[in-house]
Amino acid sequence: CIICLENPKNATLIHGDTGHLCCCWSCAQVLKRRCDPCPICRSRIDHVIRQYAA
Repeated sequence: CIICLENPKNATLIHGDTGHLCCCWSCAQVLKRRCDPCPICRSRIDHVIRQYAA
């Protein structure tokens, strides 16, 4: 995770028709709740999706 540097990246920040897989679920929830922008491109976060490896 590029925010906490502890947990694996497992949350995609969706904005428009693109998204960035850059942080953990916990940090992504905090970013969304605080209305912070995407840490990669600074776009407004529309949704957060949890990613699972199959």
